[in-house]
Order: sequence, then structure tokens, then C-alpha cells
Amino acid sequence: GTVKNHVHNILDKLNVHSRQDAAIYLSLVERGNEL
Repeated sequence: GTVKNHVHNILDKLNVHSRQDAAIYLSLVERGNEL
């Protein structure tokens, strides 16, 4: 979906390739705490 693509682009820009870091980021987004 569009959201997943958007998040993927953000993670790519932030150079977040760690699954743990990605999981933490996604959990924050789900709570509505978008960066």
C-alpha cells in the first residue's frame, strides 16, 4: 500500500536496514508518533 511504500522510503532515507530499528520505527508510527 501507499503507507508501506512511504515508510519504506523513509527508512531508506534514514539508512535503517536493521529489522529491530525498523520494527521500533514502525511501532512508533502505529502509535501516531510520526517523525
